[in-house]
Amino acid sequence: MGAVTVQRIEVTGPAGRVRRLVFDDGSSRTTSAAVIKVLALEEGSLVDEEQLAQSEDSCARDRVLRMLSSRERSRADVASRLQTDGYSVALSETICGRFVELGLIDDDRFARMLVRTQARSGFGGRRIAADLRRHGVAETIATAALAEEYGSETELLRTLLANRPRRDSDSREKVLRRFVNRGFSVTQVLEVLREEPRHE
Repeated sequence: MGAVTVQRIEVTGPAGRVRRLVFDDGSSRTTSAAVIKVLALEEGSLVDEEQLAQSEDSCARDRVLRMLSSRERSRADVASRLQTDGYSVALSETICGRFVELGLIDDDRFARMLVRTQARSGFGGRRIAADLRRHGVAETIATAALAEEYGSETELLRTLLANRPRRDSDSREKVLRRFVNRGFSVTQVLEVLREEPRHE
């Protein structure tokens, strides 16, 4: 596209972060609200593809830096957030690739951090593996992180069960359900519960 005039700017997408530009030649395209702000676009503004591309690249990089300044994120999470903000799949992947090359996005590091954090919070391996999948971490990376960072699930379960608050109303079935919901297998929970003296 050469230089075209913006006829309309429509708010779209989740949480209204995406803008659809409608041009006087009948074409349209989506972009991020941040790009509209940087270029100070409004109805009647003249814009060309090069301007848009440069601003999108710059705004997307700034967005990723802000995301990474608060906490570690997976590549898939960053790409998904960029697309939710209105950046194209192609640009999202390109930007993420650059940050991976710089070592600022690292799925191995993200996976190890998530496993450590979740294990400290008392979650079982199945729950942690599901969280890693949800964040788009490759199976090989997830498996390696669990093997490296998780330790003995049975020992963790013994510690959690030994330190749990004792409530008269808690039957073994309730305790079983609670720990299965935290990602431990039924077999493991029953095995460790059998080691405890019965008070029923």
